[in-house]
Amino acid sequence: MTYVYLIESVHQRQQHYVGLTHNLKQRLVDHNEGKSIHPRKFKPWNLVAYLGFADEHAAAKFEKYLKSGSGKIFSEKTLPPDRPAPAGHDAGLNMTPFPPIPFDRRDFLAIMMAFPA
Repeated sequence: MTYVYLIESVHQRQQHYVGLTHNLKQRLVDHNEGKSIHPRKFKPWNLVAYLGFADEHAAAKFEKYLKSGSGKIFSEKTLPPDRPAPAGHDAGLNMTPFPPIPFDRRDFLAIMMAFPA
């Protein structure tokens, strides 16, 4: 399984990072240990959302989309700006820091049509 994930800085909540990994828990630990150059300056991070793909190519296409202008708009529209801050920080292992994000079925279908396996 390949995961596309969105993380948010604990201290600067306007800072987000989108990435791709096969091991989500380890990747969050790596981000919080400063092993990635760009995200290093905004650590620690909490997981906001992730989506698993059976096909790595489709996951890479979706990651690229989320990093594009329209993908950023999609993320902003989908993730409510007034969601509460996470209760605590545990070196990136907190896999459910936010309440479930309402995700419209039409959004999911649009993603699947845009990024077929």
